[in-house]
Amino acid sequence: ADWNNYYLEADATFNSPIVLLGGYSVKGQILLLPITGAGKCNLTFDNFVAKLTSKGHEVTKGKEKYMEIDKFTFELQTSKLHILLENLFNGDKALGDSMNSFLNENWPEILKELKPAISKAFGEAFRSIGNTVFSKIPLNQIAPR
Repeated sequence: ADWNNYYLEADATFNSPIVLLGGYSVKGQILLLPITGAGKCNLTFDNFVAKLTSKGHEVTKGKEKYMEIDKFTFELQTSKLHILLENLFNGDKALGDSMNSFLNENWPEILKELKPAISKAFGEAFRSIGNTVFSKIPLNQIAPR
């Protein structure tokens, strides 16, 4: 950490799988194959490693100085991504199972396509969380000068 320049950096390693559950909606192509569907999705990352960096600035509220994060970057790596998209091709089980198998066999290429969106979403979430925390704790209590 470089508190004088409001820069923080951390590495996080997760030995247990990280599971992201949510909804999806897709209509288009993935690796040249047509794909359509909307429903629940499960993305499970094995041996998840993240590099987190943030850059901020000082803000003054009353007599106290606080840090506000301007930018938070989130870079991820994983040894394996497991993908499950429910209700592909309007619920056609055979086509859906085939597409999920294809996605899992080609996970490195799929992750390469998804990584910018995942990194942006995590970065925004962590920036928001960080700003909530830093808005409550004065800088002199975090990093005495």
